[in-house]
Amino acid sequence: PSPSPPPAGTTCTAAGTDPWSSGELVGCCDGLVDCLADWDSNGDWHYRCLVSCDADGVPVASPPLPPPPSPSPPPAGTTCTAAGTDPWSSGELVGCCDGLVDCLADWDSNGDWHYRCLVSCDADGVPVASPPLPPPPSPSPPP
Repeated sequence: PSPSPPPAGTTCTAAGTDPWSSGELVGCCDGLVDCLADWDSNGDWHYRCLVSCDADGVPVASPPLPPPPSPSPPPAGTTCTAAGTDPWSSGELVGCCDGLVDCLADWDSNGDWHYRCLVSCDADGVPVASPPLPPPPSPSPPP
């Protein structure tokens, strides 16, 4: 049997979701363990709370270990997150490289919301760190 959802008012992460999705660890609900894997085979390593971990996931003791480094790191000597990767993948925010913005979405349509550094966000991603827009032009008086 699968674990039941957490009772109202409790703070824990439900089955199948990322306990780091808020940017801070929210422990798995009772009966679940943190499992770390590249769930979608896209190089985006992240955690999911599951009943147990199999060959696809590594059970993690508390406190959790940071995920492995991004498969496509930024150029040597930089301290930023490269395009297409999660700026929270280390467990701490590492800002996006120049020209990129943090976009938050359910990228794989599986309920696992997380960030990716992209050139811009479309309807599927919500920009959270973008340069301010210029003020709108003043309306012209009627002729």
